[in-house]
Amino acid sequence: MITIELKLFAMFREYVGKDSLALQIPKALPVSKVIDFIRSQNYLSASQKIPPLRFAVNEEFVSSTYELQDGDVLCLVPPVAGGSHDHA
Repeated sequence: MITIELKLFAMFREYVGKDSLALQIPKALPVSKVIDFIRSQNYLSASQKIPPLRFAVNEEFVSSTYELQDGDVLCLVPPVAGGSHDHA
């Protein structure tokens, strides 16, 4: 097992009620499997919808196959909406 910090933003902060989690996860878990892992630990319910995500580890975007290492800081980056259509 390794320890990572999971930084929570937007809907994840609302779902979990915290800004971050310290997690003990299986060694070399790909970032794409973290959602399944936190569901298994009851931080998220199966009914909570998860949009397509981007992943950042230690402030760098990574692919979904990146294998987490001890001490990594993982951010789950949800889609961002907003902006203005006013081009005055």
